Amino acid sequence: MLVWSGDLRKGDIVTIEGGHASTGSLQGALPGVPVILETDYRGIGFSEMPGPSNGWKRVSFRALRDQKVVVTLRWKTFD
Repeated sequence: MLVWSGDLRKGDIVTIEGGHASTGSLQGALPGVPVILETDYRGIGFSEMPGPSNGWKRVSFRALRDQKVVVTLRWKTFD
């Protein structure tokens, strides 16, 4: 699981690579293996998902509105 928190302005893009975020605060990391990523939070849109091209270690999301928020991203490996 990844938990990101911070201030966003509409259109801002946050990139999480490994265990580091381009802005804000991050807890957790992507495992670097194929995963399914989910969130219940509707204030963001994904602009890049973990995949073979980024070693399954990067995800980016875009703010859909100005907000101070905590975003939980749940990942699970393929069975």
